[in-house]
Amino acid sequence: MSGDYVVDATTVQQSTLADEHVHELWESGFRSPRNELFYELAFEHMLEKVKPPPGSVFLEVGCGPGFHAMRLARRGYKVKAVDFSDAVLDMARENARAAGLEHLIDVGREDLVDLSYDDHTFDYALCWGVLMHVPEVERAIEELSRIIAPGGHLIVHEGNVHSPEAIAILAAKRMTRCPGLRRTPAGVEHWKETTAGPLLTRRASIPWLIAAFERQGLLLRSRLPTQLTELYVKPRWEWMKNRMYTLNDYWYRRVGISRLAVGNTLLFQRAGSPVH
Repeated sequence: MSGDYVVDATTVQQSTLADEHVHELWESGFRSPRNELFYELAFEHMLEKVKPPPGSVFLEVGCGPGFHAMRLARRGYKVKAVDFSDAVLDMARENARAAGLEHLIDVGREDLVDLSYDDHTFDYALCWGVLMHVPEVERAIEELSRIIAPGGHLIVHEGNVHSPEAIAILAAKRMTRCPGLRRTPAGVEHWKETTAGPLLTRRASIPWLIAAFERQGLLLRSRLPTQLTELYVKPRWEWMKNRMYTLNDYWYRRVGISRLAVGNTLLFQRAGSPVH
């Protein structure tokens, strides 16, 4: 990948993600009462693994409208919720105020590929579904790893390119000669046209992602499955969406094989004793 390509892609992606309508579209597809139950359960499981003490400070990188930050705040954690888009940060502030959680959530502007924090600043950080939209993914991994303190934890959630659903979707796109597909060591990238501009989404190679963080000194502690499918964002009929939610609920509670899940949550830890 050339340096010019990365710079141009990053500029285009930032311009697209600065539009609040892109975030509203995501929320309309992924936020529903049934899906909220899944997110709450997923957060309970990952926090049981990490075991942050009450009152711990989390950095959430790429907070979007702030719903995951609010999940953490409702559990008694303080959150530094950061994103690079001023429009989406305004949404996050308003959502925190509406939920009565503004005293626990500090919203601010940061760029994932150039974080302003000193090395080893945070004991806990969350990056949920963000790397998939970052052209400079290796630089983002370096920055995320750099700010984790000795003994600290980083939680990363990404789509899994080796899941059956991802494989089927990729095959269908290739058969229809879908433009904008690009395979890289990090996964399969797809540039899609939106009303706000071109948008990058990457289904990650989870083994590549794990190795990339381990090269930065973060060791994988747990690899957790998420849902089996995200196709509930497609159907127009509520009965079909509900059946997919039911399938996901059964899958997550009873099966939960990471390599088959459409997404994986990776829990990393930096070696060493906590200093905070």
